[in-house]
Amino acid sequence: REIEEWALRDPEGLRARLAEVDPEFARGEGMGNLRRVVRAMEVYRLTGKPFSSFQVKRGRQRSLYRYAGVVLTMPREELYRRIDLRVDEMFSAGLVEEVRGLLYGGGLSRTASQALGYREVIERLKQHRPDVAMLPINGHDWKRLHENCIGNMTYREAADLAEAADIDVTIPMHYGMFKNNHEPPGHFVDYMLEFYPTRRIQVMARYGNYTYLK
Repeated sequence: REIEEWALRDPEGLRARLAEVDPEFARGEGMGNLRRVVRAMEVYRLTGKPFSSFQVKRGRQRSLYRYAGVVLTMPREELYRRIDLRVDEMFSAGLVEEVRGLLYGGGLSRTASQALGYREVIERLKQHRPDVAMLPINGHDWKRLHENCIGNMTYREAADLAEAADIDVTIPMHYGMFKNNHEPPGHFVDYMLEFYPTRRIQVMARYGNYTYLK
């Protein structure tokens, strides 16, 4: 997630850094695809080795094996019938409920939200988007788990959810109820202003009231 945020904030800076640690990858066509740039930097961060070192060197080499290519096909009408059947099965199995749970539960990544089927359902759900969402931002980490406190979304996850669900006004919640379970709401506000500046935020004062008007 850190590298994804870097890509959103400063894509050229990310490309420049990747070119320093993996000049071979930088000379290829992958630098034009920001998603591949993010992946290459993730591999470098995790392994300490350039992404290009894991790629198979391709060139004109004589194969050691004799092989034949096989293409499977079927009549277009039958193909469309099977696609329609598969789509019906996906919806019957609870596709809408699954996507709704991920979308409004903060568990849907940017990449997953573009998956075939998910993308179309998300667009439909956004037509019924919430006007106001009160989202917990107190987070979850090993310290909270050690103290038997499960926690909730982090402030980043809450902000990403507000954007993905196209929520009009987001109110950060659950950040000061307990001494050992605190997250400054300013972190949420700063993140929203940096990455989603058009989203509206309402930070409540103690004992304050808020009236939403469309």
